[in-house]
Amino acid sequence: MFAGLTLGKAAAAIGIKGFAALGALIMAGVFWIGWTSAANDRDKARSELAHEEARHAVTRQSVGFLTLEIDRFMAAAKAREAEFNAAKVEAERDKARLAAKAKASDAKIARLLAIPAGTCPAPADLLEELEGL
Repeated sequence: MFAGLTLGKAAAAIGIKGFAALGALIMAGVFWIGWTSAANDRDKARSELAHEEARHAVTRQSVGFLTLEIDRFMAAAKAREAEFNAAKVEAERDKARLAAKAKASDAKIARLLAIPAGTCPAPADLLEELEGL
């Protein structure tokens, strides 16, 4: 039916106004298809955006919770560090005090060993030395 029909013959058959109207109709169809395709793309992009925003909200909530947990752990660690440092200072004081006490005890033992062994009654300096032991 359309064999041998050329553009010029078609224009002559329907007239130049009809041919222009047909061209305008075809262009309108092309624009309409493009517009619907763009609208579909827009709707799809909006849907993907909403989905991603929902996922990011969950991620932000998780990050917020983890940040609070890390802050809590760090505060507890800093408190333990302060306790540890205080215990170290106290241990150094105890070490110095006990070293002085050990030195005094060693001196007493040396004095006791220097006292000649005798018979009863015990010498007065020995009884004095034994009072602190």
